[in-house]
Amino acid sequence: MTPDDTLSVAIATCAAWPDPGPGLLPLIEALTARGFDVTCLPWQSVDEQAFLTARVILPLCAWDYAAAPRAFRDWIARIAAGGGRFANAPDLMLWNMEKSYLLDLAARGVPVPRTHVIADPSAGTVAARMREEGWGRAVLKPAIGQSGNGVTLLELARIGNWPQMPPGAHVLQEFQADIGETGETTLTFFGGAFSHAVLRRPAAGEWRANSQYGVALERIRPDKAVIEVARRALAALPTPPAYVRVDGIARPGREFLVTEIELIEPALFLHLCPGKAERIVDLLCCAA
Repeated sequence: MTPDDTLSVAIATCAAWPDPGPGLLPLIEALTARGFDVTCLPWQSVDEQAFLTARVILPLCAWDYAAAPRAFRDWIARIAAGGGRFANAPDLMLWNMEKSYLLDLAARGVPVPRTHVIADPSAGTVAARMREEGWGRAVLKPAIGQSGNGVTLLELARIGNWPQMPPGAHVLQEFQADIGETGETTLTFFGGAFSHAVLRRPAAGEWRANSQYGVALERIRPDKAVIEVARRALAALPTPPAYVRVDGIARPGREFLVTEIELIEPALFLHLCPGKAERIVDLLCCAA
């Protein structure tokens, strides 16, 4: 079935959290005000007609796909094959699922943390890589992960206290020791145009800039140089996205370091940025 002529938007949520969070309410309200029919339902839903017939699909609340990555990949492929239209290209989202995409960005000249893909996350393998790099501390993350789950800070001098890592691919990165001071700068783009930026500052004594660890949010105006590096990151993507959030560390006098690009379910922080939801609606209206 192909999408019909109605102005309909399907926001994919997930079985663990079937309702959209408050951060998306401005978007839902803006879409409704413009005449869009908005449906929110988990990507795991048995009845997929709402996705297949929607003018556009926004998987902005698919917050649990890391628990079932194969099923999520199959869902994207099945919906796309059935005529479903995702805002961001299916191949782009599939590429973005695994954090090994950072190696692609680095190869295209985007400044990212030194990153290694570790197929065997055993202590011996990880420690050997850290010694090769001369890292006293490093961060180990599941290659497919969300919301900071499974992210572990490892100190080489305390290898005897390391937790046992679950099997599967991981990425190993040099620890950015000043993250607690600098915070993480997030830049949101719609249709390739910069929209807004929010600083995520970790809680005292914490180094992870994720909501579950008590991060504080603040809308900011980033330097032009920061925005330009983010634009370079967008230019390095396989295909242009309709929406994207570029995360990184902004240090005075130094080049913006891109730590992550979110192309599937980024928090857009629309509740902190009045009027920005209308930019997405404008984009969808042009596409419709």
